[in-house]
Amino acid sequence: MKIFNLEPITVKEYIFNKSFLAQSHSSHSSSYGFDFDCKVIDSQKTMIITFEILHTVGDGDYEEEIFFADGPNELLVVGSSTVAEGAGDILMSYKSSCQFNLENEGYDVDILSLIDFLTAYHVHTQKFLDQYGFKSFGLPEEAFFPHNILSNAKCAIENLLGSHMYEF
Repeated sequence: MKIFNLEPITVKEYIFNKSFLAQSHSSHSSSYGFDFDCKVIDSQKTMIITFEILHTVGDGDYEEEIFFADGPNELLVVGSSTVAEGAGDILMSYKSSCQFNLENEGYDVDILSLIDFLTAYHVHTQKFLDQYGFKSFGLPEEAFFPHNILSNAKCAIENLLGSHMYEF
């Protein structure tokens, strides 16, 4: 996938309430993941990527995000549970986004390009969170395992297909 006109990753929100840190050891919930919005802007295929992390403490309602995988009878879970609005108290909230234009080059090449891009996005996010004292909380490693990056790359392709912007 050719990625061009790449805009920088922009942090839209960062909240860290240290006052809830002690509570997080006994009762906490997490939601994290990428979202891919695909559209044509000025006759160019455009992908807008957002990444969000939400850690809450206290009670809340949750729903699993489940996607069907390539193989029969397989399910792919991207991220963890989704926290309902107003559930618990916010320990940490992080939201970032960026966008770029793209040209498809073939499924295998496109997946590799997206893996490279999402890996760089992960590094950017981790550096930001390390820089602003987030290390003291400890981000769950499963949020950034490479297999999640591959799953998210496949999810991005699915979004392109759903938007009729993918021909392979």
